[in-house]
Amino acid sequence: MGVEKGACYVRENKLEKGITQFEAAVMLQPGYITAWNNLGDAYEKKKDVRSALKAFEETDERPPLLTLPDADGLTPEVPDRERAARKSHPRGALLRERA
Repeated sequence: MGVEKGACYVRENKLEKGITQFEAAVMLQPGYITAWNNLGDAYEKKKDVRSALKAFEETDERPPLLTLPDADGLTPEVPDRERAARKSHPRGALLRERA
């Protein structure tokens, strides 16, 4: 999907390429919280605070990945990695600055 590739680009400071990968990932799977967080990180590193905030806010507005009912009609819990991405992301500093 490009999230891993995007992370590599960002580590190499190829921010535009990383952003392109993360944007493609969230277009394909809008509930992919990790991709939204990575997109926000890349925009923040690029000093585009407005776009970073928008991406971070999407993590709170989007339903998490993998919430479709299973064969028994039960909705599985949000995977731990997705829950952790929502709770532990350092976006708090940006959101506090905006308030």
